[in-house]
Amino acid sequence: MIPLRLLPHALAAAVVAGGLWWFGAAQYARGSAACEARHAAATVELNNRLANAQAAHRAAVTALVSAQGEAQTLIERLNDEAENDPAANSCGLSAGSLQRLNAIR
Repeated sequence: MIPLRLLPHALAAAVVAGGLWWFGAAQYARGSAACEARHAAATVELNNRLANAQAAHRAAVTALVSAQGEAQTLIERLNDEAENDPAANSCGLSAGSLQRLNAIR
């Protein structure tokens, strides 16, 4: 039991401890809210960057698929022309062979 002469000091110490606890809890809550706000802003920024990267990736994939289709068409056309070239078995390069080679460049 606390002697009566120390009771005011004990009450003052309890009030100071309670005030410090309340101040600490308020600072913790304020810091937590600020941290959550920064986290939410960073999440939004990263989601925007991810969406932009995905759009760029889709555009690049579309361009690659288109280029692949064009290359395949060119290969098929050159193979057909080479098979139909009457001078394919002769020695040297014919005019048609040179045109096909120049088309590749």
